[in-house]
Amino acid sequence: EDLLTWKQEAYRTTMGTMNTFSSTYLDTLSSSSITKQGNFLQYEAESSDSAYITAEASANAKVGSHTLAVSQLATAHTLSSGSAVSKGLTGTALSSFPIAFSSGTTWEIKVDGKAYSVDLSSVTITDPASDPDPLTYDATLGSLRDAIDKAVGAGKLNIDIASGALTITADDSGVQSITIAAQSTLGFAASQSNRLDTSQTLSNINSSLTSQFSFNGSQEISFTINGESFTFDKDDTLSAVMSTVNKSDAGVTMSYDSMNDKIVLTSKTMGAGATLTASDNSGGGSFISTLLNTDTAGKDAKLTLDGQALTRNSNTVTVDGVTYTLNKKTTSDITIGVTQNSDATFDVITKFVNGYNTLIDTIRGKLTEKYSRDYQPLTDAQKSSMSESDITAWEKKAKTGLLQRDDMLQSFLDELRSAFMASVPGVSQTLKSIGITSSSYSDYGKLTIDESTLKSAIKTDPEGVMNLFSQKSTSYSTSSVRSLSGTEQAVRYKEEGYGMRFYDIFQKYVGTSRDSAGNKGLLVEKAGLADDASSADNSLSDQMEDMKERITNEEKRLSLVQTRYYTEYTNMETYLNKLTTQMSVFSNNSSG
Repeated sequence: EDLLTWKQEAYRTTMGTMNTFSSTYLDTLSSSSITKQGNFLQYEAESSDSAYITAEASANAKVGSHTLAVSQLATAHTLSSGSAVSKGLTGTALSSFPIAFSSGTTWEIKVDGKAYSVDLSSVTITDPASDPDPLTYDATLGSLRDAIDKAVGAGKLNIDIASGALTITADDSGVQSITIAAQSTLGFAASQSNRLDTSQTLSNINSSLTSQFSFNGSQEISFTINGESFTFDKDDTLSAVMSTVNKSDAGVTMSYDSMNDKIVLTSKTMGAGATLTASDNSGGGSFISTLLNTDTAGKDAKLTLDGQALTRNSNTVTVDGVTYTLNKKTTSDITIGVTQNSDATFDVITKFVNGYNTLIDTIRGKLTEKYSRDYQPLTDAQKSSMSESDITAWEKKAKTGLLQRDDMLQSFLDELRSAFMASVPGVSQTLKSIGITSSSYSDYGKLTIDESTLKSAIKTDPEGVMNLFSQKSTSYSTSSVRSLSGTEQAVRYKEEGYGMRFYDIFQKYVGTSRDSAGNKGLLVEKAGLADDASSADNSLSDQMEDMKERITNEEKRLSLVQTRYYTEYTNMETYLNKLTTQMSVFSNNSSG
């Protein structure tokens, strides 16, 4: 039973190696696959100015040069706020002058997220009515302006007074976000800001807007975007509103543009034909009409490619296998050069050959391992007298050579080698013509590469090299080769390139789909795979179950034999006791 278990483990380890090779080099989704045509026809596209246009070339591209000019980028239909939505930083009216501060008084101001401490110790604010220059209020606010400039940097913030109240703005200084701490003497409350905090509730945000939207009688807002209806409570945050809209099927993105202090609703579909509709529901308040009142239609991209005018509804344009990404309008033609990436194709083939040779070495190693009958599985009694290290060393030797001269693995290797023998129909190239040859029989069909010959073939005939490996059958294109009859498989096999032939061979031995007879791959049927239905449904598992049944039956038989012997010995002991008694009686009578 132990030998069967170890043999199954050896098969499964070998199948794991085979499946790794298959998924790496025979799966069309793998970047290293020789069955994926795109891995052979690899091209690179380079832009003369990637700031304006970038490009990528697919397997359908052709070597050459293209010129491209962009007169208009595609844009999406948007609804947005017509102007900045937040009130900005305006305090309450100052009532008494002069205003002065005690030594050590500071005021925290955050500019674009960085905190600054303004020292107000030397600040004095006089009555603006007595300022000799009411256009600048230098006499009134000069010391406060100096204190702020000293703390945050000159020219960043503007301090003014209007209707007796202080205002703080950034104008054109490049500063976006300004947040101030409470300063009651100057008329400012805590955490006033010229930007919205989207984590606040709709109710709180509404109070900081220049134009406030209305709630309905249930303190909710309700609106429809592209046919999708939404309802939110006054205690929902603005970020929650935007997240819900963005995750919906409305096909839009709602965001807060903190740089321009605007709410923006953008269609996910670009171009002139993409429409965006949004409106407040009846009795649902005025969120949309108040904050999203500026409608900007989407535009198509306009470009000229190799002298041909094109209009597209996206800034990603694919023509003849080249995908162009339009980043900015151009002032002159941009050149896109497409070249063949022969090194990438060379790497794909080289990796396959190296992987194939490694696979051959691995399986040949299993076939040639020596099995020693001197190292049999240990009994529990034997293990009890051995150390753990000795047990491990013994079992390592006992597990060696269990697949020696295995017929099924040998047939697998023979079929792989045979796959390279026949030419690929309709392809002028052969393995030899592209610099790949099979070594001597003593190396069991391992491959060698002539680097210069292979690189030359890739450059001069990339499609021929591609078809040599990845050509597919025209008669039976299905990838589920195991569903075909034997005759159909033979036709398919002859029409295929080497990669697809390998795929069919691997399916024959380690495929997990069932054929018309209900069987999986030969090795899978033999030993099963751990994560497959075949794990317990395979020949070796059946043998192990049979062995367990034989063990159980033998234990029952031995138990019956043991019971019989105990009974016999018990009866014999009884008879001996009776005989002893009788002998004693005879002896006594004789002596009398």
